Amino acid sequence: MDPEDIEGRLVEAGRSWADQMQDALVEAKGEEKGFALLRRYAEAFPMAYRERFTAQLSVADIDKVEEALSGAGIAMNLYRPLESAPSELKLKLYSAGAQLPLSDVLPMLEHMGFKVISESPTRCSRAGPNARCGS
Repeated sequence: MDPEDIEGRLVEAGRSWADQMQDALVEAKGEEKGFALLRRYAEAFPMAYRERFTAQLSVADIDKVEEALSGAGIAMNLYRPLESAPSELKLKLYSAGAQLPLSDVLPMLEHMGFKVISESPTRCSRAGPNARCGS
């Protein structure tokens, strides 16, 4: 590795998750909308979320939270992470109100042929109107 590459990696490693989130939002949404979303969500996600998901992935979650809060009430994201086995899928449910009880969702998922292995509820608190959001 050349010294510039090493320096770049060190700088990136020293950046906070919030700094990375800012870059991801501005890149995905443009400056005006990116900074508006950053003001609402900069402190919204708890440490457990930040340890599990990259700041770049938070952009998709913010989109889904916004969808749920905009009147839909609920939004979802069914996806397969690159590192997952072909038979493994992940489902994120986003609720604008109270947390969705797994016992309410489980029968529907099992009816569709899914087997639920685990649940990792996350609650976020964004700034601004409708300040509570859940996923």
